[in-house]
Amino acid sequence: MERQRSIKTWAVCLSFLALIVFKPTGVGAESEHSSAHSKEGHAKGGHFDEGHSTEGAVTVDGIKVVFMFSQSMSMIDIVLTDVKTGRPVTGAKVNGTVTNPDGKIQTKELIGMKMGKEYSFGNTVDISQKGVYKLDVTADISGKKVKFPFKFEVRS
Repeated sequence: MERQRSIKTWAVCLSFLALIVFKPTGVGAESEHSSAHSKEGHAKGGHFDEGHSTEGAVTVDGIKVVFMFSQSMSMIDIVLTDVKTGRPVTGAKVNGTVTNPDGKIQTKELIGMKMGKEYSFGNTVDISQKGVYKLDVTADISGKKVKFPFKFEVRS
């Protein structure tokens, strides 16, 4: 049991590393700037043809969250930043609830780790269906729960 957990942890770590190393060019502040906020307060990032990646950003209760999705790696990744200090949030417990296009729900713990200079929380998700997915992220930051809603689309 412990060996399986260790293997899964390494697989997630390697996936994060691959996401950072193979991150498409042109995906960064431009995407955050172009994020559109819908009436429900959801952030929907722009789409990028290279690797079918999506990014979006939203600020809630003084916490800025940048959402990244890599369709080619079935990976979601979240970066949390304290708006007042500009420092990354590293001590949070982060969970994501993904609602598939057919309504099926996936609940994932988003594992925190530092890669290079950036600290992020992420995990792989089942994206076997075409369509729009809804991601609700809940971060417990020093006893304060903050929720961040996002949507992303799987096109092929």
